[in-house]
Amino acid sequence: MEDSDTNMVDGSVEESTEPLLEEVEDGDADPMQGVSPPGVTEVHGPEGETAIPSPDPARGFHSWPIHNWSRAPQRLLSPPFEMCGYTWKLLCFPSGNQTGSSHLSLYLDGNEAEQKLQGIRHTTFKLMIKNQLDPSRSALKETQHAFTLKENDWGFNQYIPQRQLTPAEGFVVNDTLIVEVIIRLERFESFNYDSKKETGHVGLKNQGATCYMNSLLQTLYNLNHFRKAVYMMPTDDEVPGKSIPLALQSLFWKLQFGDEPVSTKNLTKSFGWDNYEAFMQHDVQELNRVLVEKLEEKMKGLPVEKVISELFEGHTSNFIDCINVDYKSTRKESFMDLQLDVKGCKDIYGSFDRYTEVEKLEGQNQYKAEGFGLQDARKGVTFEDFPPVLQLQLKRFEYDFQRDLMIKINDRYEFPEELDLDRDDRKYMSSNADPKVRNLYRLHSVLVHSGGVHGGHYYAFIRPTGSAYLKFDDEKVTKEDAKRGLEDQYGGEEENLHPTNNFNTPAFKFAKMSNAYMLVYVRQSEWESIMGDIPHGSIPPTVHERQETEKVEKEQKQREKEEAPLYALVSVSTQQDLAAHTAKKHFDLVDHTECKQLRVKKAMRIVDFKMLLRQEFQVPVQSQRLWLWAKRQNGTYRPSRTFPPHEEETATVGDFVDKSAPLGQARQPLQEMSLYMETPAAAAQELPPRDNSDILLFFKFFDHQKQELRFVGKLNVPKSTPVRELAEACSRWAGLNPQADLEWYEEIKFDPDVMCEGLDAKSSCAHHQLEDGDILIFQASVPKDAEADVNYAHAPAYLKYLRDRMNVNFVRLDQAAKADVQPLQVELLRSSTYEETCRALAAALQLDDWQKLQLTQQTTYGGLQPRRDPLKFKGFDSVGTMLHTFQATCDTLYYETLDVPLPELEKTCKLKIFFNNERTEEVGPRDGYDVRVPLDARISGILSEVAKQLDPAIRERPLRLLELWSAKIFKVFSPDDRLDSISRDTAMSLRVEVIPEDQLQPSAEDLIVHVYHFRMEGRAPMYFGDPFLFRLKADEQLGEVKSRIQQLLGVPDASFATWKFAVGSLDKYQSAPAYLEDDDNLDSWLRHPTSTTNNLPARAEGSFLGLEHPDPNPRRNYHNSLRVTHFERPVKIYN
Repeated sequence: MEDSDTNMVDGSVEESTEPLLEEVEDGDADPMQGVSPPGVTEVHGPEGETAIPSPDPARGFHSWPIHNWSRAPQRLLSPPFEMCGYTWKLLCFPSGNQTGSSHLSLYLDGNEAEQKLQGIRHTTFKLMIKNQLDPSRSALKETQHAFTLKENDWGFNQYIPQRQLTPAEGFVVNDTLIVEVIIRLERFESFNYDSKKETGHVGLKNQGATCYMNSLLQTLYNLNHFRKAVYMMPTDDEVPGKSIPLALQSLFWKLQFGDEPVSTKNLTKSFGWDNYEAFMQHDVQELNRVLVEKLEEKMKGLPVEKVISELFEGHTSNFIDCINVDYKSTRKESFMDLQLDVKGCKDIYGSFDRYTEVEKLEGQNQYKAEGFGLQDARKGVTFEDFPPVLQLQLKRFEYDFQRDLMIKINDRYEFPEELDLDRDDRKYMSSNADPKVRNLYRLHSVLVHSGGVHGGHYYAFIRPTGSAYLKFDDEKVTKEDAKRGLEDQYGGEEENLHPTNNFNTPAFKFAKMSNAYMLVYVRQSEWESIMGDIPHGSIPPTVHERQETEKVEKEQKQREKEEAPLYALVSVSTQQDLAAHTAKKHFDLVDHTECKQLRVKKAMRIVDFKMLLRQEFQVPVQSQRLWLWAKRQNGTYRPSRTFPPHEEETATVGDFVDKSAPLGQARQPLQEMSLYMETPAAAAQELPPRDNSDILLFFKFFDHQKQELRFVGKLNVPKSTPVRELAEACSRWAGLNPQADLEWYEEIKFDPDVMCEGLDAKSSCAHHQLEDGDILIFQASVPKDAEADVNYAHAPAYLKYLRDRMNVNFVRLDQAAKADVQPLQVELLRSSTYEETCRALAAALQLDDWQKLQLTQQTTYGGLQPRRDPLKFKGFDSVGTMLHTFQATCDTLYYETLDVPLPELEKTCKLKIFFNNERTEEVGPRDGYDVRVPLDARISGILSEVAKQLDPAIRERPLRLLELWSAKIFKVFSPDDRLDSISRDTAMSLRVEVIPEDQLQPSAEDLIVHVYHFRMEGRAPMYFGDPFLFRLKADEQLGEVKSRIQQLLGVPDASFATWKFAVGSLDKYQSAPAYLEDDDNLDSWLRHPTSTTNNLPARAEGSFLGLEHPDPNPRRNYHNSLRVTHFERPVKIYN
């Protein structure tokens, strides 16, 4: 879970964006670069700060009271203060440093300190906003940074919500806010620190907010058996950039054999992630689950198919054991990790004690055993087996129902280096457990979370050899002692320097924000097999070959980069290139990226360069005339001047490099030069000399009958030459009658619009201001009465058509998710209207009515996929605008064929509705029923449309419509409600059901209540299944209700006996369920004391009857941490 402040793409101001584009070392804090919002005056804080000299010269404390907080400007800068031998400042933005921010931003300014530090000492610092009413509730965040010239400010752009900075919360007292900082300089480590040399390991680069992933990857990598299984996956046919096994192999290989920190970009690219994901918060537990599931899926059918389950999968036995009769019910479940309580547990054994604690089912909570009736019983969980690699997720985060928010549990929680799960006569193990297996584990790794519920930083302490601790903190790997890797990660409290000058005053304590979040243990007896060395020879040769090839290519690129200042990249185009370009792309002369490119030394003389061209092109030196290209004001590139012949002996390539630029080519490390090599006609051996008055013209011929444009040649002619005198050569090139009348045009530019102007054949080239590199287009004259025989009779119109035309891919909407779908390609003009687009598509589909087509745009946001809503009928002027979304242009539209014309369809609304039978079970099509109703419809009309699709026996029964959300009933509609009363939220679902007879005409004393299925995870209920409505009779007790619910749901006695009944509430406080006894009167729990609905008593707002029991359709038991904030979104791996 990275800190919310690491969302640097969205969280940084303009001046700080550049360093954020690079891979950064720490993903949990944000550089500010001393930025002030426009128009804001820099204001220093008031006097009164407290700076405490520490006995430790590398550690110090400073307090900065900010008075008149309510009138604070947008930017506050504290006076400089001395600490640890350096000068610092604090920087505060009360309203945040982003437009519309709801958080205070807080930074440590090391602008003066960095000149002494020079980035060679890491600074760990804690920024705290003191709670003046209760110091234990002070806001505290910790980070570390190496201050440099580029990154001289570091901190948090979302430190604390502004709404919390009130007197009532204790942060502002007497209009004063107190900011405190503790600075600790880490041990001296120069920029030459070599992780590989010091530890034998290398780190992983942080992409922005990926330290959570880095700590997990280092843990998995150091499980050698897992690493070897990844190496053994065949990847010969895998596509780079889309293959997770291939990317993981590469990453592991570089970690094992490389000497420098490894980038994870190829791996996240194989996940299908974009840059947005690299700056998005994710949970390390969830990533572990999703990544391992993906690998397990890709290992199917391979020799390593069972490695995941053999390493990580264990089994529990859930039992209910009757005390007085011989009856026992057991259920075996698998797990890949265990989630252990931290709160209320001293250590890891206390957590296992709680996990396996036996609950007594007695009194009103007796178990109904099949054949024995209600019985006292013991209910609990034991372990049938533990996996060789035991992953333990510590529940450091939980939901606080009183405060309605997530909190982090920083309590002290101890865990040993050696974990004995056979202790106390194997009390955790079931009777079926294999007694020969010794469950003694050695600590392998400790994943640490440093920070609070809204963010922080991840790093890991790993024991690759089972003894020494190594700290893996993104790029850096260091040796640590056992205390640092073990005891310091227990959590609990630590003392803070007291903010006074009186050192006799007792120091106050605050919670350690850095503590263990995930533990990995390896069974002692299997340590050697799991952690055994992976020598070079045991890795498949194909893995080495691929990596060595990649390494050689990388080294070659590095050498070329280093040598780049000595070389130039010269692109050489010939007349053949011009002809090929015109046939393919039509406009201008050539695309230099498709021409011959030569890497030559800048010191090479031009005469020697021409010798090189002779070898490359088989053209004699005397037959070469080299032209430099130049960019014109209209954006086109044209040959502009030749090399001076008298300079060829002395001038070098480097003398001309900066005088020419490539066409349509991005800047490369090498300096570039683009040349056109003019050669003589085939019959001539050398080029005729040029006069100063000559110009070089290029010619294209437009064949209006064939509707094609082709390059035909070039001429050097005097500027005084009349255009019509060019006709002889041009007619010969085009195969026209020498006496034919010709039309002449100059192709001037094509972007953003085509400019092609006619020329007067009688006038001279000078009159038309023609110059070197100009392009002339000629064609045979077309009589007026023949213009209608062709689509485009004249070159300008044809060029505009070429510029405007495009191939649009059309994909059926229901096939959008398929990877191998073949789109239907239709040629259109960018200016084609909505109607023209649909008519062309209808013709390609052989569809009679084009109005029965509905189009949907493609979005590039979050991957190529259809947008949620289709296009309105004639909602866009042109297909060009349809293909432009989110500042990006696509080439695909999605379509679906409708039963009715779209204009009629838009007067209706389509709904997806599911149907439940009288036993609350979902029946009918898996994807529900599609219902279309008029926009002015009422709920009764929707019910009528649904009834038409149901079984005839049901159609005449009374129906009702419900809106559901997250396995709960959100709304019950009245038949007279309008269509617009239905939510458009896609998280909602609609359900139609038959109204039970006992609910058709309830008496005035009856109560219709909501009934929800749930299970408990920690203290939070997790809802599942199909909720339903149930009629309660006046003063009815739970014991009477149970049998009716069991009969309604058809639950077997044995299962139903384990169910618990509770009353819950969905009000804003989300109170925990209150469990009921059989003699409890449900009226008193669920009935609202005064309100009525439809003249009937109303249930208390948000209240429901809860049925607690196991989910009958559980997924494999990977635990969630119950820690979800609005800074995070679920982990998804798309490939």
